[in-house]
Amino acid sequence: MCLEDHATSWAISKLVHCRAKMQQYQFAQQLHNSQSLSRASCSLNASKKKRIAVAKKDPAQICYSEHNAITFTNPRKGTCQARCYATSVANIPKEKSLLDVSADRGSLRDLPPVTEVGIREHLRAWQEAQLLNQDLPTSLNVHNSKPSHSRQNLVVHTRDDESPLLLHDTVELDEGFEVIEDAEDNIGTQSMVRQGDVVEFRSRRGPILAFFVQDFETVSQLYTMHGKCVYVEHTGIRFTIPGVVSPHELNAIRSFLPSTPPEPSALETLQTIRDDVPREVGSSLISKLQSIDQSTNFILREYAGRLGQAYEIMASPSEVQFASLQDIVLKVLEKSNPTDVTHEMLWAVHKTISHELGFIPDGRIHHSSQRWEILPRNLTGDFSKVTMWLRDYIEGTISEVTHQTDTTVLAPSRTKDLNPVIGFVSKVRRLVNDSRKHRPLIASDALGTSVMKIKSSGTHQAVYQISTLSEFTTEERYILAYLGAWCLGNPSDYTVGLTSIGAMILRATGLYGELPADQSTAYLLLREIGVIAPWENPYLYTSCLRSAGSHDLQVKRRSHAAEGFISSVRFFDSLPEDSMADIRKDWQAFTVYCIDNRDAMELDDGISLERIDGNSSEFWVHIHIANPSAFIKPDHPAARFAAIQSQSIYLAEERYPMLSPQFVQECFSLADRRPCLTFSGLLTSGGEIRSTKITPGVVNNVLRLTPQEVDHILDREQDSHMEKTTTYTVGTVPEAQPPNHDSLTTSQIDDLRLLSELGRARTIKRSSTRGLSDFVARLPEPRVYFGNNKAGPTFNKLEARRFDGDPGISLEIPINDSFGFAPRNEGGTLVANAMILAGEIAAKWAADRNIPICYRGTKANPANPISAEAYLKNILLPSMKAKGYAHPFHLSRFRRLMEEAILSTSPLKHDIIGCRAYARVTSPLRRFEDMLSHWQIETALRYEHRAHSSLVGNTNEVQLPYSRSSLENIIRDIQHQERRVSTVLRRGKQHWTIQLLYRAFYLKETQLPETFEMCVVYTNASGPIGKYGRGPLKELGGIDAWLLETNLAKREGGLSPGDIWETKLVHVECYTSRIVVEAVKLISREASVGP
Repeated sequence: MCLEDHATSWAISKLVHCRAKMQQYQFAQQLHNSQSLSRASCSLNASKKKRIAVAKKDPAQICYSEHNAITFTNPRKGTCQARCYATSVANIPKEKSLLDVSADRGSLRDLPPVTEVGIREHLRAWQEAQLLNQDLPTSLNVHNSKPSHSRQNLVVHTRDDESPLLLHDTVELDEGFEVIEDAEDNIGTQSMVRQGDVVEFRSRRGPILAFFVQDFETVSQLYTMHGKCVYVEHTGIRFTIPGVVSPHELNAIRSFLPSTPPEPSALETLQTIRDDVPREVGSSLISKLQSIDQSTNFILREYAGRLGQAYEIMASPSEVQFASLQDIVLKVLEKSNPTDVTHEMLWAVHKTISHELGFIPDGRIHHSSQRWEILPRNLTGDFSKVTMWLRDYIEGTISEVTHQTDTTVLAPSRTKDLNPVIGFVSKVRRLVNDSRKHRPLIASDALGTSVMKIKSSGTHQAVYQISTLSEFTTEERYILAYLGAWCLGNPSDYTVGLTSIGAMILRATGLYGELPADQSTAYLLLREIGVIAPWENPYLYTSCLRSAGSHDLQVKRRSHAAEGFISSVRFFDSLPEDSMADIRKDWQAFTVYCIDNRDAMELDDGISLERIDGNSSEFWVHIHIANPSAFIKPDHPAARFAAIQSQSIYLAEERYPMLSPQFVQECFSLADRRPCLTFSGLLTSGGEIRSTKITPGVVNNVLRLTPQEVDHILDREQDSHMEKTTTYTVGTVPEAQPPNHDSLTTSQIDDLRLLSELGRARTIKRSSTRGLSDFVARLPEPRVYFGNNKAGPTFNKLEARRFDGDPGISLEIPINDSFGFAPRNEGGTLVANAMILAGEIAAKWAADRNIPICYRGTKANPANPISAEAYLKNILLPSMKAKGYAHPFHLSRFRRLMEEAILSTSPLKHDIIGCRAYARVTSPLRRFEDMLSHWQIETALRYEHRAHSSLVGNTNEVQLPYSRSSLENIIRDIQHQERRVSTVLRRGKQHWTIQLLYRAFYLKETQLPETFEMCVVYTNASGPIGKYGRGPLKELGGIDAWLLETNLAKREGGLSPGDIWETKLVHVECYTSRIVVEAVKLISREASVGP
């Protein structure tokens, strides 16, 4: 096979990955709708009538090929030829020949010789050269002056072929304005890259290796293997090799590089700084990068056969799999020992599977976690069928349009009449037209509420009803599954292979001509035909929730295995053997205060106070924690399931508990006569810890309270301020029960007051962030009411349905000047301080005995231009003192500078909360991390009890359930899962907040303020909606919004970080959870917002 044929074959296999084909789809629509359509004819070259691309009627792409060339004859455009993945035919000048086009587009002769770069890199570079010289299709830009609905990354092309491809991620809601809710849980969404690390970024030339030089908060400065300096957005880094050179080895080139970040506008036009570092200065660094690249290419050639079968090797026939990159390397390259895996092997496999549709990476944190979701073979097989049907459908459309009757082109088995797409399109059109009679579109892209209202008169009444309309055929279900995979969950730019076919499906329906054929429109279609509910949260379909048991069959089977154990455990007396029974203490004499929300499914923790006779300055604070680990062994099915899920996940519409709710509520949730593990600290009134101990026990006098009830009980001065709220409600939501605190005795109230004072004293004593702990994010928590209807994921590809009625949503927002950042309520503060104290006690106790548990600490990023401590002292705290609240810009900046929390098997200093050592141990019913530490601690407690001696000062490892090395492997997975879950929880909350605002703004179901104050946290010179600013809205409790830079804003000098603007709401977008506002007037502008 000649090299040109190699290129053809390779281009065919990657056809669905070319998002630039959208231009050609648009051209076909124009051609079809033009008056001269009947005169258009398509003449095919005679020798090789190979069909490598397809077109469709409404609209599509017209591409028949001999060596990837296409010929069109049209009175309006003339005769022209071009490659099928090259520039749109509509953009080729009249009378331009194939040779002319080829000269413009480049050819194989323009690329480096195969012997230098290898066939894979050679062909990849060839494809990039063909694909990336064109402009973006206009349909991916703002539609009708509204923000783009596209969930995919938009590529901004630059003038240099080594310039990085800028990724404007329109739905990464955790970028930009970030908040601090729980400082001790500050697991970053993107692990830090350090100076001297080698990273991969994507350019027009393909993947490029570079050294990380320095960080400019939103972009990284890199030095490439070709001796150039480039700037890359953090999300553009997809692979990292740590510590290839030391930071001081970069000093030679650093003096030649800019020391300040580029202007945002510069990132749009020129990413590469030319002639920056003399070649002789950077030669040693370039040699190291080229050596890695050459070694990787050698591996690609040596293991070409195995790498070509990577998906078949790793994928299961019918179940979703999850694997680390190292696991994939070991299996694909047939390595038995992890120590045999080199960084070059990791990069070779990473480069290979990044182009496979069946491998889904782990989003923004992928460069550090290198975790992959592997789709089952039956699913990708179904996707291949859909792809074939759509191509045939388009070819049939071309045949009709051009009156093509050549049977060698359209075989009888592939004719349009036998294509499942025909019936699907017809059925969808009928279903959507019927749906709009019951739930109309209130705008071209906005789905309204149900015409039929379901009246709910009680707390357990239905708020909506479902009617089945028709069943889908097996083939139609494949198409629906394809659309669901494309638009639900958290699609990444690696899965754009679904985009071209998904867009074809949408255009074939002819229902959404004014909307972009992207994922947001697919989401609208699935809602209109009832495959998902009209209010569906797309993030319910992320992989971390599939592994939580809602979708993955393998996990479900493991869950059932756990239920076999759970079903036999119904009462305390029938529990399995208690491993701590011999050393439990009865805490009957103490009132245990369990402070949690009224709807909490389990009570993990409680607090009690012990006074010392004759001593009014020292007190024992006991934190009692539920103790399931004493009954469930690490190898039990329930424990194995907990390890898979890692933690409980509670969303507004669905709960994914780590342990069975029945099991927890009947056996372990804190109540009278329930087992506990108690962490005790002897505290002085000044907050010093005099002594600590850990005691297995049983609680017998439990008093349950809500944080709001504690607020009323303690009656602090700020209570009246904190109680001022405004509530927005759409639909039917039952009234919240008022606090009930009349039943407490005087001594119990005194206990709560003293516990609060001791907690605050301890916080001040330990914390270097004194004052900041009082100002944390209190973003509003939406309440969603489904009545007695089943909530959770509603995806059903079996049948079309109609949803009559809508859930109720309520949002209570504090009224203050803090833009969402305000003092934590008394109940929340009391609990938070007690939980941190328990973590301190556990970490110190285990560290004194050399016991590996899940310690949690922080690490600083040495690339930061200023330390978090210096920023806090010199900027943030003075601003807080002057304003009475923390300026959102300063908080966002501090969040970026703040150390990232990490897990370790050895004690680490936790600078954020000021602990020398810390471990989370207070939620073993909800977090596997806490269960692990409990197992380790309980084993040491039993050892000390039997030996009648302490392990303090022990230098030898005790026989524990988990060795240090095995625990290290486990906590890596825990940290990875924690990052993913935190993103899903945040987006789930945002989804329902947006749903409420959407109904309030468009449907006027509740009255919103006419204007909103917004603080600009950061600006972007060229995002999906033009230049914009982002930041919190004060009247909505700190909810994030996008501020358009209108002419009014430009007259005030544009948008600047630190600005306070009066704004008005102009758009609410459900799919991307985006609120868009425009400026009304400038209220204030910070003279200085920091260095």
